[in-house]
Amino acid sequence: MALQIKKATKKATFSRIAIYGPSGGGKTFTMLRLLSTFAQRLYELGEIKNPRVAVIDSETGSASKYADRFDFDVIEISTVDEKGNVITPDITTYLEALELCKVNGYEVVGIDSSTHAWKELLKENDKIAVQKFKGNSWSAWSISTPKQDEFIRTILRYPGHIVTTMRAKTEWETQDNNGKKSYTRVGLAPIQGKEIEYEFDLLMNIDVNHTAIIEKDRTGKYQDFAIDKPGESFALDLIDWIMDGERVPYKGSKEELLSMGKSLNLTGEDIKSVLDEMGGFDAADWLEVVLAMRALARKKAEKPVNVTPPKKAKTEPKAKAEPKVEPKAEPSAEKGSKQDLLDIAKGLGLGGDDVKSAIEPLGGFDTANWEDMVAALHEAAKNKNGAKAPA
Repeated sequence: MALQIKKATKKATFSRIAIYGPSGGGKTFTMLRLLSTFAQRLYELGEIKNPRVAVIDSETGSASKYADRFDFDVIEISTVDEKGNVITPDITTYLEALELCKVNGYEVVGIDSSTHAWKELLKENDKIAVQKFKGNSWSAWSISTPKQDEFIRTILRYPGHIVTTMRAKTEWETQDNNGKKSYTRVGLAPIQGKEIEYEFDLLMNIDVNHTAIIEKDRTGKYQDFAIDKPGESFALDLIDWIMDGERVPYKGSKEELLSMGKSLNLTGEDIKSVLDEMGGFDAADWLEVVLAMRALARKKAEKPVNVTPPKKAKTEPKAKAEPKVEPKAEPSAEKGSKQDLLDIAKGLGLGGDDVKSAIEPLGGFDTANWEDMVAALHEAAKNKNGAKAPA
């Protein structure tokens, strides 16, 4: 490719924000405040088409403790074994969660936290060192580093806004207040890969008093500022910076499209039919393609229910007339699972509580007809999101 010199222009961008600090600083709460404001305001401005927030939670459900304060969907990627031990996720699990968010059209995503990805990679590197490099952990990084690079690359290429939290290396600082000593936890550095701070537009260190020190700031407005309990007004200022500049819509690769199609159980012919309707891959808008693929996947999942009509019973002369019993229709073989229903709800921007309230009037999952439940979800999405409900 021939090199060129051209005038630099600022382009509208997806935000990449990282928050780190000690336990109790308010990392998760601050992340949710920023995400919620981003989603609401950007949706009002028509900058995003899906107003739902998704949070990838590796902190054993800590984000969901704020579900009474914020409206969001969650992917919990840490598990607990039979003995009650927490099994933290590896990088592959994070990548799968981000792909799930992308397939379902989430444009505002939180990761709480990315520290576990790094901790698991360190453990994995030690195992690789023993198995392949005679205990030489330095050599083992030749295998481990590409995994970390893929994690960072996936975050940077995600077609939406991402806010992630990170735990911090913590020390206790002694302070003398009029002869009385007090001890304060101080977050020294993020627990993540080396030089992770270079990857984000904005990096904030939040302390136990919920004051955020802006350590890195590409907006040029907040460098080295101390912001008390950063929230809605701070997020709105960031949105102004995000939107300022030339619009460059995200365009993924054909490989990404095929991977997304596989996740939606679509064939190559299905994807081709979607692209043909939009003038081919090069001409098509990426987000419109994704929405059309999701709609096609739901259409394929919602097959018509085939109920075999009951055969008429042969009548034989009887001494005494018997009461007429209407034969029951056979149960549909096409009824999906509860997970199928939740997947459809996710695509419509609905949460678990929405699903429950939609199907309860139908008698619950076991009793209700599949088509009736799907129709109820679509109606709930219209009522919840109005005319701009996700396609």
